[in-house]
Amino acid sequence: YLNLPSGLHLTLHDGGSLQAERSLPKALRGENVTDLVAGEEVAALAAVDREIADALGFELPAFESWLPNRVDYCQNVHLRDEAEVVRTLEKYASIELPRKGLPVRGQEHSVTWSHGAIRPKVYSKFLETGGDPRACGVLRFESGVIRARSFLQLLPPLTNLTVGAVLTPALHTAVLGKYVAYLRGDLMTTKEVSDLEFVRELLSFFGAGTATRLLGWCGV
Repeated sequence: YLNLPSGLHLTLHDGGSLQAERSLPKALRGENVTDLVAGEEVAALAAVDREIADALGFELPAFESWLPNRVDYCQNVHLRDEAEVVRTLEKYASIELPRKGLPVRGQEHSVTWSHGAIRPKVYSKFLETGGDPRACGVLRFESGVIRARSFLQLLPPLTNLTVGAVLTPALHTAVLGKYVAYLRGDLMTTKEVSDLEFVRELLSFFGAGTATRLLGWCGV
């Protein structure tokens, strides 16, 4: 094992295989409060290559050509303040996701649906960083894909399964996007609203009769 202060973790397994664990935003910018944007993955992967070479004293094949064993796909949502982040996590703790059941609550209000190869998680970035002021009000959505064979079920047939091949916008949406939309209701509203505000919007849009029938149907 080699755990560097920068955050790079290296593990040499029996048989000679080498495992590397690294946050790409941290490798590129030194922090992961802000998401990578399109095109930054190339520079981030190059930064990991330099870190591995510096740690071992020699260069290895490019990290993007390695076999992916786990990838965490992330998205930050900026809310009004940290209190709203905690309230949102409390609400998510009672949501049952399809085929995953109810979540497990962890430290600092984190919420994780731990069943299956894809494991969605939501947490406070402010609490996770130990109070980094840049992360105040940041709600972090994260879905981890565990084991290489899980990627083969998500991707079209590949001749070569690599780290670079799984860092695509399409796979990010498939692994994370559907859960973010389900939990936040992004198909209905793009901003956080209270229950009372929602009912008022419902009444103004549909009228009292239709709105009442819709609410009754949802209750059933």
